[in-house]
Amino acid sequence: MPKPPKPKRRLPNVEAVYSGGVWKFRAVAKARGARRKGSLRATQEEAYRDAQALKDHLRMFGAAGAGTLGGALQRVIDDARERGVEEVSLRNNYENPARAITSGYLNANSALEEVTEETVRWFVREALEDGLSPNTLRTSYLRVLGAAFDVAGLHSPVKAARVSMRNALKPRRFEGAYLTIPELGQLIYRMSTWSEGRYSPGRSQAHQTDLVILLCTTGIRCHEMGRILKPDVDLERQLIRIREPKDRSNPRTVPIAPIALKASARIIAGLKEGQGLAKESTLSSMAQRWRTRLDIDNFRGAQSLRRSFASGLESVGAPFSVTRDLLGHAPGVAGMTGRYLRTSMENRRHWVSRLSEAIAAASGFAVSEGSEDP
Repeated sequence: MPKPPKPKRRLPNVEAVYSGGVWKFRAVAKARGARRKGSLRATQEEAYRDAQALKDHLRMFGAAGAGTLGGALQRVIDDARERGVEEVSLRNNYENPARAITSGYLNANSALEEVTEETVRWFVREALEDGLSPNTLRTSYLRVLGAAFDVAGLHSPVKAARVSMRNALKPRRFEGAYLTIPELGQLIYRMSTWSEGRYSPGRSQAHQTDLVILLCTTGIRCHEMGRILKPDVDLERQLIRIREPKDRSNPRTVPIAPIALKASARIIAGLKEGQGLAKESTLSSMAQRWRTRLDIDNFRGAQSLRRSFASGLESVGAPFSVTRDLLGHAPGVAGMTGRYLRTSMENRRHWVSRLSEAIAAASGFAVSEGSEDP
C-alpha cells in the first residue's frame, strides 16, 4: 500500500508523524530554553491541545531536570495525582501554588541546592508584600515548596525559614488590641444608637449589641460561642456552661454578668434546636463591620473583646486566679503555685459583677437593660 501524502499542517506547534500506516500528529513545544514533544494523536486539534499544555508546563518548570526546583515540584504534583487527589484539590493546592512560585519568584531551572533559607525568606517577604494571605502562604505555597525538597531527599530550608518568619506568617495578637472599660462602654452605647442615612437601629443591630455585651462580660472565645447550645445557658442560676472549650478537655462554667442577663435571654430566644449562640465567622464579620463604622482602632476583632474582659478584670482588682479560671486557662500556667489555686463561683461572680458595674457606669445608659427589646 503506497504511503499517503503528508497532510498539510493547519495548527502551530504540531508536527505530522507517519506511524502504523497512517499519518498521526504530536505536539512540539518550546519554552524557557526547553523543548518537549507530546504523544501521538489522531487529529491536529488533539495535538494542538497537548502543545498548549506542554507550553504551560515548560513555562512553569523549565527543563524540569531531576535536581531542579521545577522538576521536584513536578514530582510533588505527580505523586499527589498518583495518590488519587481530586482534580480540583490538585489544581488549587498543588499546581497553582507551584506555578505561582516558579513564574513570579523562583527560577524553575535553579538547582535545589541553590534554594537556601535566605532565598525562602526573600520569597516569603515578597509574597506577603504582594498581598498573599499569610495562611495561604503557609498552608499551600510553603507546604508545596517543602515537599519538593522532601521528594528529592534533601534538607529543606523551608522548615527553618518557617520558624524564623513565624511572626510574619502567623499574625500575632496586637499589643494594646483591647478596649478599656470606658471604651467598652462607648462601644456598646454607640452600637445601640448608631444610625446613618436610611439606616436606623433595628433587630439585627440590637442582636449584635447583645453579642458584644455577652462577649466582653464573659470572656468566652469566639469559636466556643458556636458550641454553646440553648440548654447550656441557665438564666435562672445566671450561669453559662462551656462543655467544649478550646482543648475540649476542661469544661468550665462562667457567671452571666447583670448587664448581660437580658442580652443572653434575647440571644437564646432566637436559637433553633441544636444551634450555637453565634458562629465564629459571624462574630468576625460583625467586629470588622463595627470597627469600620465606628472607627475604633483597638476593636481589632471579636477576640479583642476577650482580651478586653481580661484587662477589665485586672483594672477592677480581680486576683490572677479568678481571671485565669474565667478565661479557661490551665491551672499550671502560672507555675506550680497555680496548680493549687482554685476559685469559687461566688468569688468569680463577685468580680464579674464589679466589671459589669464599671462598664455600665462608662456606657452612659442603662446597660443592665441591654438594648431595647425588638
